[in-house]
Order: sequence, then C-alpha cells, then structure tokens
Amino acid sequence: MGKLSVALFVFNRPQYAKKVIDAIKKYQPKKLYVYCDGPRVQKFEEDSKHINEIKYYLGEKKFVNIEYRFSTSNSGCKKSIINGLDHFFSKEDFGVILEDDCVPELKFFDLCEYSNSTYSNSNNIQLVSGTNYLFQEIEDDKYFLSKMGAIWGWATWGHVWKGVTNNFDNIDKEELSKQISNWYNHEGYSQFIYKMIEGVIDGKLDAWSLYFLYDQIKNKRLSVVSENNLISNIGDEGTHAVIKSPFIKMATKNKLITSISLKNENNCDYDTIAMNNIINKELESLIKHEKSSFFQRIKDSFKYRIGRHLKN
Repeated sequence: MGKLSVALFVFNRPQYAKKVIDAIKKYQPKKLYVYCDGPRVQKFEEDSKHINEIKYYLGEKKFVNIEYRFSTSNSGCKKSIINGLDHFFSKEDFGVILEDDCVPELKFFDLCEYSNSTYSNSNNIQLVSGTNYLFQEIEDDKYFLSKMGAIWGWATWGHVWKGVTNNFDNIDKEELSKQISNWYNHEGYSQFIYKMIEGVIDGKLDAWSLYFLYDQIKNKRLSVVSENNLISNIGDEGTHAVIKSPFIKMATKNKLITSISLKNENNCDYDTIAMNNIINKELESLIKHEKSSFFQRIKDSFKYRIGRHLKN
C-alpha cells in the first residue's frame, strides 16, 4: 500500500475519471478523498447521471480507505476545488492532488513520497509537479528544482496550502508585474503569467490555480519536477478546455526518480527550455484562437510583445 493520501477531483467526465481512478488504484493510497461539485441546475439530469457513474465505478474498485465528498449544490470549479483542498489539508500534512483528466504514471507517486521525506522541513519548496514542458526524453532518472510548477498532477504540504491567500484583493498591478518579471526573468513568459493573473483580478478568468502560483512567486519557492514527464492530461473537453492545447496528452515515461540533477540544480537550463516551449506552443495557439474575449485580449496584448518569441 502507498504511503500517501490522494485527493481526487471529479465532476461530469466519467470517460476520463475512470482512467485516473485505475491509475490511483495501482498505487493503493493510504486514503482516497474524492471531491465532486454538485450538478448544474441547467444540466441537472445529465450531470447527475455522469456523477453517479463515477461514484459507482469507485465503488467497484473497492479502495481500502475512501471518503466521498460529493456536494448536492454546484459551487463552480474554482470554489469547489478550493473548498476541497481546504478540507484535504485539514486532514493531511502532505498529499497528492489529481483532477479527473490527469493520468499519473506509478512512479509519480514515488517521486511524491521521496520529495515529502526530503523536503518536508524545507521552506523553499512549493510543490511536487508530475508535469514538465521539456518535450524531450532524458536518460537520467533524476528531478530538478524549478521556478515553474504545473498543477496537472501535483502534491504539496498542508502548511503551504494554508498559507495561500485565495483572492487578489488590494493587489497593485504594477508591483505584481515586477514580482513576476523578477522571478521568471523571461519577458514573454512573464507577460503571459501577468495577463492570466490580471484576468482573475478583473473577473475575466475563473482559475483557482493562479492564487497558488502567485503564492509561489511571492515566496520565491521552487518546485520538484521530474526530468521525464510523469502525467498525461487527457482532457480535451470541460470547464477550461477552451483551446486545443499542445500540452494535452503529452507522452510520459514511467521511470523511478533516484536523485537530483546537479547540472540543473539552479533550474536555469530546464526552465528556459520550458518557458520557450510554452511561448512557442501554447501562446501560438492562443493567438490563433478567437472564441473567448479574454483570450482575444491576450492576443491583442501579445501581438507586439511576443511576436519575436514565436517560431515562424
């Protein structure tokens, strides 16, 4: 049996959730907490059917220790996840967080266990991330410390989560821009992150994860990231699947992580590769996309600034 507990967030996508549940079952977590927002009023019957299908599938898997936290009312994605994480970390000092479209390799859990034993007393680590944006297979079975940290399959400590302020009240945008630029030291990527956070501040984007990201920037904490990708996000539909992201269904490699990569201990090489990949791949798709007014604003803002960062 695994040493860690897992928080699984599901909703109305049983076709994805079943694959994540199967992967969690292989690990056999110490305890599985399952969080599900309530069905939407306008799609009550459809959502209820899908939610019940997921709950039935979980029952079939016969987890040794499972707690269901299924809401009867719909709070929306952001509030639902924040409330779920508040509950999870009121019970656990450290844990793994998976959403219903993030399929982990088994070795991802090993990396989380190792990181917890290695960094539990450190104030310099924000999270363990199973996703990287390197788009390359690396032979070394190692991890690196990064200024970036994806929440497509991740883990963190209760003291980190409890320190996050889940709002941007009274934040100064000019100071925010400076903080982001100083942290990443990459013009295109810094502007991208700033615009995403600005979208939340202005009520144009509903994303809980940007509070957590800003907490990492503000406190200058690093992420533990495997050199080889350990999570495949298979979700190409849902609340935030506005764009066909080039980072959906990335290849994974189930390799045991044995030590830190000393040549990249200061994260500069890998972070530069990852930031350039996001600029070249993700923002290119954003610029071509016209469906959302918020993403149209990103397009207009970046038309000049990131043109030089995009591949022809």
